[in-house]
Amino acid sequence: MKKSAISFMLMICLVIMSVMTCCVSDEKVITDRDISEPATEESVPAQTTTSEASVRTPYDQQWIDKDEISVSDDRVFDDIRITEIYSDCFFARTVIPMPYEIKLNGELSDDWCVGDQVICTYENVYYDIDSQRIEADMLTIEESDFELEEGVAYKPVIYLYPQEETQVSVKLDLDGEFLCTYPEYNEGWTVTASPDGTLTDGELSYNYLFWEGKLNIAYDFSEGFCVKGSDTAEFLETSLEKLGLNRKEANEFIVFWLERMQSNPYNVVSFRTDAYTEAAKLQVSPEPDTMIRVFMTWYPSDVEIDIPEQVLTSPDRSGFTVVEWGGQEVR
Repeated sequence: MKKSAISFMLMICLVIMSVMTCCVSDEKVITDRDISEPATEESVPAQTTTSEASVRTPYDQQWIDKDEISVSDDRVFDDIRITEIYSDCFFARTVIPMPYEIKLNGELSDDWCVGDQVICTYENVYYDIDSQRIEADMLTIEESDFELEEGVAYKPVIYLYPQEETQVSVKLDLDGEFLCTYPEYNEGWTVTASPDGTLTDGELSYNYLFWEGKLNIAYDFSEGFCVKGSDTAEFLETSLEKLGLNRKEANEFIVFWLERMQSNPYNVVSFRTDAYTEAAKLQVSPEPDTMIRVFMTWYPSDVEIDIPEQVLTSPDRSGFTVVEWGGQEVR
């Protein structure tokens, strides 16, 4: 009885060992086949070679009608961000948002990509004020490390709307210092203004007078607004209308500030025009019938802030109207 049991157990062990040997052998065969056999076309995704991906085509459309616009060598823009690249030119927008788009003629090396922030030298500048397009010939290009600076009054712009074509002189008595002006501020600006807001100085035309500067000023957030970043555009549209800006002016204001504000959890905002106008006194001749100056101060916040709501008003726009807007991020 004992011998029979032992024999039976030995037979079972031999069967198990035989099965395991077959499985291992089969597994090895399968593994060897997977490694050695080439994959079928269906199993390989289509690949784009590096050379094919980097091919740039020429730009074959007219960007500006140069027969209708005078050429100049004025420096219209500085730090820009590349938006499109072709084999013979590239397109860009200014880092400090402006309403115009830029086309620079010249070939870029493969070192430069869409999104790069650069600064260029250029010549043969054409500026079509109606379409807000600029075209120029690039001379040199290098990387730009420009960042918006805290404590700077960014992009105050001045619009002039006389009732008839008028020569207008504008001066700023600044408690601080200018960082940038366009057109160039030579102890003031003197331009010919049209009722639609177009400004001309010689052969050049402008939408507004532009300046930036550092102001010696302390701002007050005793009243204002706490706005979700995602609600920034709607908030600015409503507020700027109450403050007297027309749709074109409000659009240019929002385009400038929205990118910096909408990604924050919250923004604390106050329109402190009174403190601003004391630090940047504006003198216009002939004297305007209506003066609207909007200056927004703000700072980002991770949490919602309880702040008394500010009442926003504006005068009626009548007669010769001057409008200015600007802003500053306060830290």
